[in-house]
Amino acid sequence: ENTGRVGSTEISFGLSEPSCKVQTSGNWSLAFNEIIKATSFVFPHQETKLRKYSKYINREFSSKVDLSHQKIILYNTAVRNKVGGGQQMLLTNRNKFSFIYSTTVMPDGIESNYNKQSGSQPNGTKSQVDYYCRFNSGKGCPDDSKCRYKHICRKCKHQGHSQVNCDSKSRKNPGSTT
Repeated sequence: ENTGRVGSTEISFGLSEPSCKVQTSGNWSLAFNEIIKATSFVFPHQETKLRKYSKYINREFSSKVDLSHQKIILYNTAVRNKVGGGQQMLLTNRNKFSFIYSTTVMPDGIESNYNKQSGSQPNGTKSQVDYYCRFNSGKGCPDDSKCRYKHICRKCKHQGHSQVNCDSKSRKNPGSTT
């Protein structure tokens, strides 16, 4: 469950399982248009930004062959997880996630041959950008045992705690992973 505040009002969203998985550009467009409608109803000032992002992703789909659309969907997922509803980074700040584009969409990126079934790279190693999950949110990961993401602090890149519990100033050994 995610909770947030708008002024003195607390808004709580439960976690739910998706009814279907986005696998094509058409699926993505339909789903994101629903996101725009719902978000704009609650936050009308966000509609323009969401439409700009939608236009950007749709241009990416139209500039790639159909076989590459799964990479665009993976890129979108990583970007939206990175933004994560925070206020420091927006979906329209494309320059701030060019590295995600490079890792997921570019043919030489570390995610370019991502195996969607196993959650690992073709060589069997975990992805380098896979620490973008709910682990770093206030509620944590809903299912640690089945999660395909690395549970690493987004702030200091160490294991054992999330960014919510990070005190990176007191970390004396930045090379350690515990």
